[in-house]
Amino acid sequence: MFKFKIGRKQPEDNEARRRLQKELFGLSKVCDRGFPSRPSAIAYDNQLRLIAIGTQTGEIRIYGQPGFQLSFSLDVNNSCSCNIHHLLFLNGSGRLIVLTTEGYIHLLEINNYHSHETTNHDSVTGNITTVRLDRICTSNEDDSICLKQTQSICLLKNHLSLLIGLENGDIVLFNIENFSLTTKPIIPNEILMKNIPENCHGRVCFKHIESSSLDVHIRSKRTVVIFPVT
Repeated sequence: MFKFKIGRKQPEDNEARRRLQKELFGLSKVCDRGFPSRPSAIAYDNQLRLIAIGTQTGEIRIYGQPGFQLSFSLDVNNSCSCNIHHLLFLNGSGRLIVLTTEGYIHLLEINNYHSHETTNHDSVTGNITTVRLDRICTSNEDDSICLKQTQSICLLKNHLSLLIGLENGDIVLFNIENFSLTTKPIIPNEILMKNIPENCHGRVCFKHIESSSLDVHIRSKRTVVIFPVT
């Protein structure tokens, strides 16, 4: 009888031990180092000298001077694939515009966080500065229907608006301050077609022009250069 009682397993202890093993031997990601896999977009801040690289899985890496690296994931829960289509720095402000193929625009910002530290052995008190990349805001779902057709983006010199070229040739305006999209084209495709010379073959053969690239003119801030694909 005593042997039977001694030999019996105690389910409470075994269950507690299993929970403890999961906590002690669990694997968790601490940091990321090196070049990311499956890159899809890149951006450069010439004032802060930062390079941002986006991947097809929604990972973003920012590199600065040797030893400086920040990582951020758009898909925190790994529930879906967030393929990054475009990256654009707001030069000198530590902010990054991210456009995904799903039609969402995200605004990320580099922030400094100060924490208070006290050491008992040496009685030393000091502050620890942590640099982190945070998501400030995201465009709404209604705008994603239009933004899915994005072919190119261009940041205006005032850093307050984005020009977005769509696949159908229209160019729309995105306001960075209130993070809203003006769905009515500011430059319709019909205007671009009218400005094509009569001897251009694209005027006869194609119904619309895709705005493959947009850029602000170097000398005139009010002039936008459009590189169409016919």
